[in-house]
Amino acid sequence: MDLDSGPCFKVVYDREDPCPWCENKDTFSGKTIETERLDPVDERWYNVITTPICGEDGEVLLRQTVMVDITDRKMAEERMRSRAALLMEENQRLKSSLKDRYRFHGIVGKSPEMQAVYDRILQAAGSGAAVVIRGESGTGKELVAKAIHGLSQRKSGSFVPVNCGAIPENLMESEFFGYKKGSFTGADTDKKGLLELACGGTLFLDEVGEIPLSMQVKLLRALEGNGFRPLGGREHIATDLRIIAATHRNMEAMVAEGRMRQDFFYRLHIIPIYLPPLRERKSDISLLVEHFLSAMGDEEHSGLEAKVVEVFFRYSWPGNVRELQNVLQRYVTLGTLDLPVSSSENTDSSDRTLKDRLDIYEREVLLETLKQCDGHRGHTAETLGIDRRTLERKMNRYKLREDDTA
Repeated sequence: MDLDSGPCFKVVYDREDPCPWCENKDTFSGKTIETERLDPVDERWYNVITTPICGEDGEVLLRQTVMVDITDRKMAEERMRSRAALLMEENQRLKSSLKDRYRFHGIVGKSPEMQAVYDRILQAAGSGAAVVIRGESGTGKELVAKAIHGLSQRKSGSFVPVNCGAIPENLMESEFFGYKKGSFTGADTDKKGLLELACGGTLFLDEVGEIPLSMQVKLLRALEGNGFRPLGGREHIATDLRIIAATHRNMEAMVAEGRMRQDFFYRLHIIPIYLPPLRERKSDISLLVEHFLSAMGDEEHSGLEAKVVEVFFRYSWPGNVRELQNVLQRYVTLGTLDLPVSSSENTDSSDRTLKDRLDIYEREVLLETLKQCDGHRGHTAETLGIDRRTLERKMNRYKLREDDTA
């Protein structure tokens, strides 16, 4: 390969005079100059290193310039900056829009407590670290896990949920790691384990506190990058997945009591998210009632009377959002807001209090409507939107008679 020598402005640009944008004149001070610049002639980026060549007396006689085309690298960096800027812009847009929204990836709530949850979801979605969602049963932990997965870079992969408490201890290993045909009696075909099914996606470990200590060790080894082998298999399978765990238990207490390994706890407990119970975010009850009734397609009962909502606000909701949904489902199906019979049999005072208050309210509505209809049962039933037999059953239940309307 023939190399030309001479002044860079002559060899590179075929100029008679130094380029006006050139910074290499600084090398006459004896310094080596390294710069990255866009060439205005060919519009490509170069890494330029100019080194002075000095005589015996230290005077700069010549300058040696090496130019390396770095256009591809600069373009890749620009793409990364543009992507980062877009992600930042989208993150800010989501954060600002959340303040005015109460539906977020299937989660309903506009309270400050839920806004804090949404912020944590966005933070978790931008990271690949493990997440632990902590909250009581019925608070919607799986919805939060799905939201994180749907906003993450793994959203195109599978979301694999597993209730750890529903897997018998003797089947844990085969469920998580899978097995090969013939590895044990009854293994008639190959079966992929949960870790392999979630490859490239997210594995949601619901009730993670139910995993026995012996299995925690094996899972930890697989998640730490060592991979796993299916039962009866020889092939080593690498783990490429994200773990989102959920529990209603006190994990720190479990560690202290020896029911959870400390290293397993630290592997999972990187990004904690606390999901508040419904009693701590009662300002969301009206939104949830509207959401559930709309989802149930109940146009007739698109809203509840103020007195009923007030009763809902006073109730502690031990079953959280799931209990509210069930109560509303019975209301749509049966036309009553009573709690299940089993609730009153559980001697839970909060359940009885809600039932008593709803009974009082229903009796007041019946009595008031009977008075408006001058005690006429047919007109009263029509006004209330129920049939006459249902009205008579409710009147007998509350010991109401036409004489009470006088």
